[in-house]
Amino acid sequence: SLGVLKPLTPRAPGTHRYRVVYAVWEQGDDFFERRDVHELEVWAADAQDARRLSHAEIQDVPGYQPAWRVRHVVRVPDKA
Repeated sequence: SLGVLKPLTPRAPGTHRYRVVYAVWEQGDDFFERRDVHELEVWAADAQDARRLSHAEIQDVPGYQPAWRVRHVVRVPDKA
């Protein structure tokens, strides 16, 4: 199996634009606080594919750290 393949072009048939937000948990005095660190937009068939595709793309972002985790995946509405 080749796994999830990245669409060759944006707006490929059967794909939609998704926004994937990455966050990091930072320790405070007696608590942890979540802080959003980066947003990516990817074209994918569904949210699960968007999450997988974003994992490959996020590693190329300057300042990327392995502690970053996906906080949110949402489909971006089509413009009318």
